[in-house]
Amino acid sequence: MTVDPFAPADTADPDAHERPRRSLTRRVGLAFGVVVGLLVTVVVWSVIAFGALASRIERVHHTDVVLAGAAADLRGELAGMLQSQTAYVMNAGEGRAAFETRLDRVDTAMGRLSHLVDRPADVALVTKMQSELGAFRTVDTHVWSALQDGRPTAARGLIAGPNSLTLSFLENDAAALADRARAAEEAGLRGVDRLVSTSRIVLVALGLAATAIGAFLAVRTASRIREPLDDLEQAARRAAHGDLDVVVAVGGDHETGRLAEAVNDMIDRLRRSVRDGAFDTQLRAALEMVDTEPEVIQVLGEAVNEVVPAHPTEFLLADPVKAHMEQSTVRGPLSSGPQCPVDSPFSCAAVRSGQVAVFPSSGELGACPHLRNRPYGMVSATCVPVMFMGRALGVIHTVGPAGQPLADADVERLRVLAGQAGSRIGMVRAFDRTHLQATTDALTGLPNRRSLEARAAELESRAKDYAVVMFDLDRFKDLNDTYGHEAGDRALRRFASVLRDSIRPKDLAVRFGGEEFVVVLPASGAALALSVAERVRTRLAELTNGSDAPTFTVSAGIATSGRQGAFEA
Repeated sequence: MTVDPFAPADTADPDAHERPRRSLTRRVGLAFGVVVGLLVTVVVWSVIAFGALASRIERVHHTDVVLAGAAADLRGELAGMLQSQTAYVMNAGEGRAAFETRLDRVDTAMGRLSHLVDRPADVALVTKMQSELGAFRTVDTHVWSALQDGRPTAARGLIAGPNSLTLSFLENDAAALADRARAAEEAGLRGVDRLVSTSRIVLVALGLAATAIGAFLAVRTASRIREPLDDLEQAARRAAHGDLDVVVAVGGDHETGRLAEAVNDMIDRLRRSVRDGAFDTQLRAALEMVDTEPEVIQVLGEAVNEVVPAHPTEFLLADPVKAHMEQSTVRGPLSSGPQCPVDSPFSCAAVRSGQVAVFPSSGELGACPHLRNRPYGMVSATCVPVMFMGRALGVIHTVGPAGQPLADADVERLRVLAGQAGSRIGMVRAFDRTHLQATTDALTGLPNRRSLEARAAELESRAKDYAVVMFDLDRFKDLNDTYGHEAGDRALRRFASVLRDSIRPKDLAVRFGGEEFVVVLPASGAALALSVAERVRTRLAELTNGSDAPTFTVSAGIATSGRQGAFEA
């Protein structure tokens, strides 16, 4: 029977139903609506009034003024028509072209008038003037025909009679049209003045009314919210002076009440921030007091237990040499930890991305595949990479009930924890790497005896079983004496190469001294150690039998941690 490591949690959302907004909001909204309504009325009235004003002004300036000018221009052109016509008749047709040009200008002026008039009386008058101008043209045709027929006296008679009378009518009508336009212009300006005066009075009255109502409502609303705002001010001052236990009384479910809740939430977040700052300071101090990797891992475990005590959590640490990742510490209700199956840093999605990975449920499509098929069922998970200078050192892996991932505050604390732990582990490993460079055998490139002792001590401190195989090259002194020290050095390097090719990535091969070599096999017994020794012997025979180098053999001895006790023994 699988035990559920997660305590049942209430998933009900306390804010699932929106709380009703009470009277303060309605009153403020009503007051705002009244003021806005008055202002809209003012604006609409202004638009209507000034629209009419603009229309009047446009009519005055773009119709009546222009119409009066056009009528005056037409009258000016008509004033010289009779003299021009008489001149070409008296001169036997000479000057006819100038007369026709003047007549064309009269036509143009008449056409402009016809486009400008829009009042019925003006339209009728312009139509009458067009008829009179047509009659004048007809008489002029007869004048020209009489002149062509050699009857100048008849031509002059036509000019003095019908044409003179027609031009007189045209001039009088043009003068009447100009007078009407000027009268309309003056009437329009008087109307504009009246409209401006009326609009000014109405706008002032509405503006004063809106201001008075708005002031009244503002004073009334301010009196309702002054007291809770005073409470908020006092609470803010106390919080600013370090009293983070202050709580603002929520006076109601209206805006000031919700503001009080928001201030309480802000103070609570500030309180958590101060707590997180204290946690960060304590963690930094604890890590500065440890000098070895096991000690750093111990501090990391204690810190994890403080951040997420109810969640199964493990720290997977990468081997500094071969990048093999294994569980190094476990915290939480599961004694075996979450049991993430990743065996190398780059098998972990969080480590590959260098970012915190949060998976709400292992059953989701985008969940990490390593979360599936856990013995305790579906889970949520948070994976925080432990990095140092861009290199992966491991990952903090914690799980919880499916659909209930860690809170953002806890994720942030784990991220801080991972950052500080990564820096400390990285510094410890950098120191160890420097130390290792000083303790590596220069001839074979294998670690030397000091590295062997450190590895054995690490396995024993973690209570891990291991086996040791010790190799000794047979009659190595004779090989040196017979073939020279250069041949002896080649034999040592060749045997070191055989050792590297014959062991697993997590095993350790070292040159113990002289012609002696040792292989440490973690999580192994005598049987596996024997198979490694036999594999080394066989590969060495295969390598030396077919070469020109001197042939040599090796002897081996086996010991295990379980039966032999400490490595030094």
